[in-house]
Amino acid sequence: MGCCRSIVLVLLFILSNETLVSADEHRLNFLRAYEIETLSSSLDNPTSELRAYINVLRQTADSLTQIRPWSVTYHRCPNPDIDPHDYYSESTYWWPDPTDPTAPYIRKDGIHNPDRFLKHKDDLNILCKSVLLLSVAAYLFEEPKYAEKAEEFVRVWFIDPKTRMNPNAKYAQVIPNSDRKRGVGILDTRRFVYLLEGVQVLKKAGYWDEKLEYGLQHWFSEYLDWMLESYYGIDERERGNNHSTWYAVQLAAYAHYTGRLDIVEDTWQYARKILLEEQIESDGKMPREMQRTRSLSYMIFNLDAWTLLSRMAELDGIGFWTLENDRGGSLAKSVAFVFPYLENPKKWHSKQIISYQLRERLFLIFGGLALQNPQMIDLYCSIMSTDIIVNEVLLFFTNMMLVAGIL
Repeated sequence: MGCCRSIVLVLLFILSNETLVSADEHRLNFLRAYEIETLSSSLDNPTSELRAYINVLRQTADSLTQIRPWSVTYHRCPNPDIDPHDYYSESTYWWPDPTDPTAPYIRKDGIHNPDRFLKHKDDLNILCKSVLLLSVAAYLFEEPKYAEKAEEFVRVWFIDPKTRMNPNAKYAQVIPNSDRKRGVGILDTRRFVYLLEGVQVLKKAGYWDEKLEYGLQHWFSEYLDWMLESYYGIDERERGNNHSTWYAVQLAAYAHYTGRLDIVEDTWQYARKILLEEQIESDGKMPREMQRTRSLSYMIFNLDAWTLLSRMAELDGIGFWTLENDRGGSLAKSVAFVFPYLENPKKWHSKQIISYQLRERLFLIFGGLALQNPQMIDLYCSIMSTDIIVNEVLLFFTNMMLVAGIL
């Protein structure tokens, strides 16, 4: 991937001169229109490396056309009193009390409970990945069947009265045997931002159904109101750690999609005056993440959230990467602080109860571009693989653009 370094300055020039985009029906938050347009043209005469990505994409898209949609109504959660249309998941780090099986579960930070109910969460995650994958495949290959399948997935999860999810996450990441209310479950829905990116790609390709648009905008407008006004949403907003950053990512994406630009502006102010001020120390450390038992993992997780937030904010003329808070802390300093440990995670000085395995990360590539840091981009290029399509579809397309010489 030696080509990565040589084209960084060219891409940075393009990014700095890209026309700022106001809310419109074809806005892409994380990809850029010129990027996927150029990638589409690159498919006419691909290199062998790009052809490998093309083959994986087409095979995966073809396989998705053969499976049935997902819905929260297809798997009944353990609580029979909950509406079948409500999303339900159980919190990751909570375990049964060994002294009393009927007592509220006990928290063991950083240790996953493998027996928790995950059906809805797993389905939501694969739904969002699949819609983005099918949408970009429909655009690149000019294949209506991929678009039709993506629309079917959206219709079943959000629109069809028999199968739609209620627009809330009040039963997400519940603590079994407890009626404690928490907003942390809103983190589960963060992948909806990728699904909406796929919808915008379908619009750009000319495949999107206007009837679906009306219903989907209505759903996300209701969900946005719930995030802003409910106890759960307010609780998540005030947590201050990675949960609040991902909350802001969702607010901005859903508000842009529904045309509620006042909320977008409020979100940028919240990110600047609250999150940036409270999360980062002068040396780049993120204390709220570093106190966790998986501190390196959570610091990187928060940086990924900031990356998506920053990628959206760029289109509104806002640059978060080098913006400093009152203590002199910044995202740039956080990246500089964590970067030496990516290849040597055993040297990390805070608690990390599981081994950290380096793979493609959002902050490495998009942060590297924004900060004009070729070392970050080179590290990202050194670990690229077509296998990333299994977990991170957005980064799979980023890899495609890298091997095509677009990034």
